[in-house]
Amino acid sequence: MVKNANTVISRIDNITWKNEAEKNQILAEALWHRSSWYYRLIGNYGDLPFVQEEVKGVKLDFKTHSRWPF
Repeated sequence: MVKNANTVISRIDNITWKNEAEKNQILAEALWHRSSWYYRLIGNYGDLPFVQEEVKGVKLDFKTHSRWPF
């Protein structure tokens, strides 16, 4: 689900929109879904790599981020 949200976020400008409000609504929903899924996944599994953009190829150098500040 995070992958799908990242795909929408990265390709949002490739679509012709009727108006800017519709584009902003879809972008806001995609950002919300990404954050919601990360919240759930971190709660279940702990540290996860934070992928902020669409992954378009093979990538093996992910770094995890702790949910604890210290």
